[in-house]
Amino acid sequence: MSFFTKIKSSFNLIGETIKSIWKYPILLLPIFITWLVFASITIYFKYYWDLPDDTVLFYLTFLGIFWFITFVLTYTSSIMVVIVKQIETDWKILVSDAFNNSNKKIFKLLWLSFIWAIIWFLLVIIEAILSKSKKNKSSDNINYEWVAKTLGWEWSIFSWFWLWLDILKDLIRLAIFLSIPAILWKDKWVFSWIKEWWKIIWKHPVEFLWIYGSMFLIWILMVIPLVIVFTLSDNWIVFSDYIWIWLTIYEGIIWTFSIYMEQMSSTLLFIWHMKWEKENEKLESGKQKQISDILMPRLTDDIKEFA
Repeated sequence: MSFFTKIKSSFNLIGETIKSIWKYPILLLPIFITWLVFASITIYFKYYWDLPDDTVLFYLTFLGIFWFITFVLTYTSSIMVVIVKQIETDWKILVSDAFNNSNKKIFKLLWLSFIWAIIWFLLVIIEAILSKSKKNKSSDNINYEWVAKTLGWEWSIFSWFWLWLDILKDLIRLAIFLSIPAILWKDKWVFSWIKEWWKIIWKHPVEFLWIYGSMFLIWILMVIPLVIVFTLSDNWIVFSDYIWIWLTIYEGIIWTFSIYMEQMSSTLLFIWHMKWEKENEKLESGKQKQISDILMPRLTDDIKEFA
């Protein structure tokens, strides 16, 4: 199978991810709720929380905050993964059942989110140490402008350091999202789920990287309006509160859509990989198929992958 066929298959998976939104908009709800939680915590700790004087307590508090955020995102992602299986088993979508299934795996999800929180926490420390001078100016007075800038500050600056750090964060997040189906569908434990997502990336590097590259390009196009407004604002152009309110809402839309794209594309890639493994079990080692030879899973078709 040619290299360009692999790329085309990856683009098709991204297209299927976008189309699934229109057919199953309920899948966006858990992620949007997560953004509301994330935004509320960010604003509270930025403008209303008094930092503890004790250094150890300071770092432990922030680690706890990161763990809470990663757990909420991991848990809501698991709900979406369960709903995907309901769709692909031709069952009725029952959010209550999705919660029940996620609750059964909550201990493993807690471990996964804790590992993610530690990695994120360490990256933020590195970020703070190496890039103090590159951050936006801030204000201690809360208003609509600074709410928008607080929630979207990393979109208002550019450097190669920030770019590569963001890419690293994204790739780690995709690995986490690949781990969630391994927990829910294969009942994997810590080192087993690491092995599972690494196997998918190792076996299908072209598909994985092009899926990520496509999402990254879409993300860049979406943040252009933010970059323009932030840049003009930093050059003393004053915008009304209505502009900043709508910009904050737009940031929520970008965040929700981006996380959904990552979650859904990772879940579909996981299903695709399972189909590839099942298909190749029937073949001799010298006649193994490529994943692009296997019919790509689609939420919008009538084929039920788990039926």
